[in-house]
Formats: sequence, C-alpha cells, structure tokens
Amino acid sequence: MFKRKKVSVGALAFVFVLSLFIQPSMNGPLSDGVAQANSERVVVNGEQIDIPAGGLQTENGRILVPFRAISEALGIDVTWNQSARQVTAQDGGTTAVFTIDQPYVEQNGVEESLDTAPTIHNNRTLIPLRYFSETFGAEVNWDHNNQVATVDRQTQQPEPPSEEPGSDVEGVYTATTTPANLNVRSGPGVEHNQITGLPSGTTVEVLDFEGQWAQIEAENVDGWVHSNYLDLQGDNSDGITLLGEPEIETSGTETVVTWPKIGGSVDISPYENTYENGTVFSLRAEAAEIAMIDNSIEGIVGVHQHGGEEQTTLDMTLADGYEVEASASNGYVTATISEASSGGGNETILVDAGHGGRDSGATGYGMTEKEFVLDVSLHVEEMLEDMGYDVVMTREGDYFVELAERVSIAEQANADSFVSVHANSFNGTAHGSETFWHPNHNAEESRQLAQSIQNHLIEKLQTHNRGIKEGNFHVIRETTMPSALVEVAFIDNAADAERMAQDWFRVLAAEAIVEGIDDFHS
Repeated sequence: MFKRKKVSVGALAFVFVLSLFIQPSMNGPLSDGVAQANSERVVVNGEQIDIPAGGLQTENGRILVPFRAISEALGIDVTWNQSARQVTAQDGGTTAVFTIDQPYVEQNGVEESLDTAPTIHNNRTLIPLRYFSETFGAEVNWDHNNQVATVDRQTQQPEPPSEEPGSDVEGVYTATTTPANLNVRSGPGVEHNQITGLPSGTTVEVLDFEGQWAQIEAENVDGWVHSNYLDLQGDNSDGITLLGEPEIETSGTETVVTWPKIGGSVDISPYENTYENGTVFSLRAEAAEIAMIDNSIEGIVGVHQHGGEEQTTLDMTLADGYEVEASASNGYVTATISEASSGGGNETILVDAGHGGRDSGATGYGMTEKEFVLDVSLHVEEMLEDMGYDVVMTREGDYFVELAERVSIAEQANADSFVSVHANSFNGTAHGSETFWHPNHNAEESRQLAQSIQNHLIEKLQTHNRGIKEGNFHVIRETTMPSALVEVAFIDNAADAERMAQDWFRVLAAEAIVEGIDDFHS
C-alpha cells in the first residue's frame, strides 16, 4: 500500500486515426483514388472538416481522411515521426502506431492487419477511417444520398453524485490533468465505458490504484483514468512516478514479480553486492516509491527500501544459491528470482514461433502459419539443444503470446540471439525465402545473423532467394540482442505450400535455421 501523499497529472499526446468501411449496398461503387466530385464531406461532432482539393481519397472501398484535420476538429494533439514515417494515436490505455504504406497497425504492442495502408497524398497524411471507429469508440456513419461521413465521439456526462464531494477530500495522491480531453471510465480498463472527459489542468484526488489505472475523484466526477496521464505531485516536486502494487507469480523455484509503472516511464538500474551477511540485489528506480514485497518469496531472506521522491532503491537479500534478473519495458518493471544457473557457459538462443492461439497468422492450402512455424521451431529447439545451446521458447504449444511478452521473455532470458520463425503470404504469386533484421539494436550483428540464416535457407531448401531486408517488426525492433525474423516460404503459393506441408521440408528448414545460427555464433 502507498503512503499518503499529494500528487499532479501529466500531458497526453492524443492522436486519432480514422477508418470507415463503406458498404456497397449503402453508397454504390466508389472507385479507388480520388472521389469523383467534391460533394463528399466528413463531419466531425457536427463540424465539417477540411478536405484536400480533389475530394475524398478512397482505396479498396475505404475512405482515407487527413488525420491532422480530424484531430483539430476533435481538439486533440497529433504525433508524427518523420524519420519512421509513423503516426501515433493514444487514448487512455490504448496506443496505436500506424506506418505509412504498411498494411498493419501496432496496437498496444500487438500487430493487426489493415485492409488499407495509411498513405501520403499531396503532402497530407491519410488514415483509413474505420479503424478510428473501432479502436477509439467513435460512431461513424456514411450517408450515401448526401455523400456525408459523420464521426461522433461525444462524452457522456455522469449522473451527479448523491453527495457533492467536499474540498477537503484527500486521496492517496493529488494530481492535475494536462491532456486536452482525458477519458474517465467507469472501471479500471479500456473495456469499461467512458463516462466523461476532463480538460487540461483539472485537479483530482487519486483514491486508489489497480495496475496502471488510477481511481480519481473531482467535482461531479468519480471514475478511473490511465495513470500514464497523471502528473503526480509529491511533497517537494511534481511529475513523480511510482512502481505500483506488484503481481507475483511462482512456478517451481522461480518467482516473477511485476510492478506496473504509474505516472509515466520509470528507468531502473539493477546491481548486486556481496557482503559478509549475504548477497544483496538492489533494484534502483527513478521513482518516488516501489510497492514493497516481503521475504516470503522463495530465495529472498530480507527486503529493505530507501530513497526519496526522485529515486528509490529496493534491496533484496538473497538466500544462498539464488539470483535475480530485472528488466523494464512496456509499462512494467519485472524481477525474476530463481535458483542460480550452474554456469556452463553455453550461449542462449531465443526461438520465437510466430502467432499462435487465436492468431492463426497467414493461411493457405489447408495450412495455418501458426501450426507450420511451431513445428519448425520445435525442430530448431531440439537441434540446438543437441549442439549444446541453451534454448528458450516463446511458445511450445498452440497458445497466443503478445509481441511485447515475446520481447520480455528474450530480455529476461538474457538471450545471445533472437530468431522469430514465420511463413509468408501475399497474393499467391510471390514465392521463396527471405529474412528480416532491424537496425535498432546490434545492427551489424543482426544483419549478419539474418544473412547467415538466409544463406543456409537457400542452400538447404533451394527456394527463390528474396534476400535479407530491413523490417519494422516489433519483436526484432525491440529486442536488444542480435535478432532476425525468418519468412521460410509463402503459404499461399501453390508450389511453396506443397513443400511446406511435407515433414522433410520442415526438418530441412529447421536445419537451415540452426546452421545459420551456429555459423553466426562460431
């Protein structure tokens, strides 16, 4: 539980992304490209937005709209990354990142396909309208007779409370809001209804936390907001951050402690010292407070916290034979307490079988990508272990693993390299093998790893060589070790798929990946 303090609420960059599926039966045919006349209009909350000369753009039967014009109509901020050619939209606990000319969106770290890619036309960035409706709760309608698309995203004012909150109400913290319109929800999560919005500069009392969500109270308002948008006020400073009440999961002799970041980003500096009375693992965080754990966790014999509003250190005295690894990413700080490894000096390879569970990936000729890549990845695991490598898998069965969790598994394992296995698809005509890398971390090593795997794929499988390429995939962009993403072959191509269905081809694919990894580490 947190000690009582006062607190203040931070800035929110809110970007809206728009998309409306146009039913042919409602509006008749709309040709791709520039709409046929300038009669089409987009009306947002009753106000018509500015449409570029030439009328609305459409592609694949979808309306594309200028995201900046929409954002101005709704009174929100826009984030545009020129170097990455990306648009970012944030609302409460939802973050969506769109990349120009790429048919996917990354929502809270999970890549989802788009029917129509964002594009740039006449120096304006255009976004498909439907995705905005589905993701950020707007109601979007198309009036074919009048050629008007309407977007309504009005906040619903809550019923007045039975008792007006007094000015002397105190919570765990005090906070002030700075976003143009901070969503207040009926419960702790985006699945709960939005009940109102709070303008910039609103002072609220923070009553409680649940994960990264904060229960707040202000005049005529009682609800939940995402804590990333709270600028907490401490005794001596604004803008403080916290590590909230942790989730603790134990499996065997390993315990994973996960603290949610509250009030914004939190950097950590883990370190270890050995004293006469034992080894102490210290988790130093740029936070005013770290929610405490106790020494009932196996492997910990003592816990102590010290520090102030700008930096806090949690000291964990370890039992003999135990170690701790800590990492920070995606709004959380994680510490894993486990028995110390025997230290054989083997390199650790993270093998990531793409997709899984509810995410089948690409499909073709009776196969699913998730099944194919799991089969290949399990062969890779067995072969690498036979060669003396330590192997960590992101999944070993048909279940779904978030992209961010895949990255976290690799980071916690302190893997020496990361290889993600996939099957490709396009329109049935493309074929062959290709391997991707990203320059974000260990760029040259990642490129070499990709090239080594690609060379062996072509040699073993005799597939068309599509080469190695830079690819902006989450798992190879965010992992800090040398990383590569392998597209073995095209599941929707008749010739490739016929071979992919055969056990011998899957074994050969695994051998090629293993030999590529081994050559890289030699």
